Amino acid sequence: MKSVTQKMANDCINAYTAQLPKATGKITTGVGFNPTELASWLQKVSPHAAEIQVRFGIYTEMYSPDKESTGRMTVFFFACDEAGNTATDEEGNTILPVNAGVPYP
Repeated sequence: MKSVTQKMANDCINAYTAQLPKATGKITTGVGFNPTELASWLQKVSPHAAEIQVRFGIYTEMYSPDKESTGRMTVFFFACDEAGNTATDEEGNTILPVNAGVPYP
């Protein structure tokens, strides 16, 4: 991991937003996660994962946690093996991805 300046992050986020097609609702530029819950999940899966992938998605009406979130971008954290496939635990069970972040703004 590499720390970057706030200006770099903001400029890149603004460039991302500018490339999006015209949206009918709010444009998600960030997703917040509870640090305690995220750290707990990372600690649980790290012995079984070669990497953590952040994958982007859009909440569909079927999966949206609330009506306001439908159509908004979100992120999912995936525990992955060396080949980039979803990792498994010590019993061979697939480690499910996590979501449930708060979209911003």
